[in-house]
Formats: sequence, C-alpha cells, structure tokens
Amino acid sequence: MSTPDDPRPEEHHRAPGGESRPGGPERGPHEGASGGVDHGAPGGVDDGAQDGADDARVPFTERHRTAVGVLVVVLCLAVAVFFAVVGPAGADEPEPWGPILRWAAPVLWVGLAAVAGAWAAGVRQVAVNRMAGVVLVAYLAYLVVRMF
Repeated sequence: MSTPDDPRPEEHHRAPGGESRPGGPERGPHEGASGGVDHGAPGGVDDGAQDGADDARVPFTERHRTAVGVLVVVLCLAVAVFFAVVGPAGADEPEPWGPILRWAAPVLWVGLAAVAGAWAAGVRQVAVNRMAGVVLVAYLAYLVVRMF
C-alpha cells in the first residue's frame, strides 16, 4: 500500500473474478494475479488472442500428456512381460536371491508403468513424485541385491 510520502503508485492486479486487488511487495510490475510473469496483452489482461502462440511455449510432453503417458505405460509393461518370461541374468541363483532377482525386475517395470499412468491421468504432482520415489528406492535396493 502506498503512503502519501511514497512516490510509487499503488499497483492493482486483476483477480480471476475481474475485481482488482492491490499488488504486494512480492509481485513484480509484470506479474498477474496468478503470481507468474504475464506475457499477454498490455495491462496484464490476457484476452486469449494469442492462443496459438501459447501452444509453442508449452512443452511437448504437456501438450500430449495422455499420448506420451500411454506410450510409456505400454513400453514399460512390454519390458515387464519380457523380464517375466525370459528372466534377468542371475535368476537361476539359489534361494533367497533367485526369486528376488527373477521377479524384482518385472515388478519394478510395472511400478514404473504405474507412475507413468498416474502422470498421464493427471494425478497430483506430489503423488506422482512420491510414487516415483518409491520406485527409485526399490530400484536402488534391487541394485544392491544384484551386487551380491
């Protein structure tokens, strides 16, 4: 909020409902109500006239999230089936390492397919990141088991 002694005018930003609200010190002069930098029309109001140009700034994986996700899921499941049928090297080891080595790889690939499917379905990023973390920790444990 500006004071009479403050030479800077008070900034107002348009909120999604159309009402204006004062900008705080955490907002720059080119930031909109969402807090991001506004590259749209002058005045901070995007009228949607540049819809084609916005597609160029969106990454390919975000524009085609479902297609990329389904492709990754299919590839991960194909590799999981391959490892389930053929079995990775060292799967003929005696108990307990043999079954662990035999089925860990297919389970990890199914877990990776689940992460890709959740990402493609638009599940919250926090949940997808946690799922990916679990798969990563399981993979690291698998690598430790493979060393022995």
